[in-house]
Amino acid sequence: MRTAMNALCCANFSSSRDGWAPCKSIWCGGCYTPHPFDKFHQHQPADESGFVWRKPMDANKFRVARPGDHFITPFQCDKCIGRKLVGRTLVQGNRKDELLACCIRRANLDALWGRETSTVLANNRHL
Repeated sequence: MRTAMNALCCANFSSSRDGWAPCKSIWCGGCYTPHPFDKFHQHQPADESGFVWRKPMDANKFRVARPGDHFITPFQCDKCIGRKLVGRTLVQGNRKDELLACCIRRANLDALWGRETSTVLANNRHL
């Protein structure tokens, strides 16, 4: 069961905005992943010899949202941001809309990962 503590909820989940009905968009953290068309480069930190290092808990860094990210980072779903930008719901299959949806999803994931995993987990424990 999805609850606010283990999910990613849009800020417009239960409230209308700009004349649109509430979006009621919610994901489990691991289900909010990059758009299928996402080909953006993801930098991997490496030392002088080229060894890529990362913390085990950050293996999916920038690839999935984490439960509770929306409590720290203001989050609006792809649908709501698309409506705000183009004044209508984005159409699946429309190449321009798909590109915009891809960019929105990438920007959202980048914003959500603006905090370390340990910070997100600690914040969830205190709620």
